[in-house]
Amino acid sequence: MVFPASSFAESEGSYTNMWGKVQKLSKVLPAAGESKVDWEILAALAAKMDTGFGYRSIKDVRREIGELVPLYGDIAVLETGKSFEITSVRNRNAKRETCG
Repeated sequence: MVFPASSFAESEGSYTNMWGKVQKLSKVLPAAGESKVDWEILAALAAKMDTGFGYRSIKDVRREIGELVPLYGDIAVLETGKSFEITSVRNRNAKRETCG
């Protein structure tokens, strides 16, 4: 089975760097053909199986991540165009820098 997934450049999302900084990825290219972003593919599959996720946008996905994953509690700030840092990752990296 092949799913028509969009590339990272055709999707909106976020990434976390090794220092714990979470940054927003913005869509920079239109989707090719009938491709869809990953969460839309999963939502369509869930709907076909009558187990709908209830996601209507990337904001819905981010909201649930923020609710379920404590380290990402501030993920909604990405909607404002700002980034945020995961404190425990930043603290762990600071300890490594002082030890070496």
